[in-house]
Amino acid sequence: DDEDALDYFESNQLKRGDDLILRVEKRYDLPRSTIYVGVLPIVRLQKDEIIKNDEVVKLSGSQGLTFNLNFTLVKNLSDRMDFRLGVGGPLIWRKTRADGLARALIVTPSLSYQL
Repeated sequence: DDEDALDYFESNQLKRGDDLILRVEKRYDLPRSTIYVGVLPIVRLQKDEIIKNDEVVKLSGSQGLTFNLNFTLVKNLSDRMDFRLGVGGPLIWRKTRADGLARALIVTPSLSYQL
């Protein structure tokens, strides 16, 4: 009876369907930087399943295509240190995402140092 809870997907004993994933990227080299532009299509092959009232329920709209667009900038700060900034998000998504992986935009900064 909690209205806030209605905003969440049901995932009681969630069994996710199998995914087929393909990452395709194009690399652009610049002085001391590299830019990657890519797509990441993910096809859920089967419907997700949950347990509801002690029965297995196949979730309508949980199979199909999610199509993501990704950009990554790699900036060389020194011979041993790089800064990365990844940005991505879906252009097409499945209607039902019981696993809760619904993101409009993902931003991932990172700093790496080689010993």
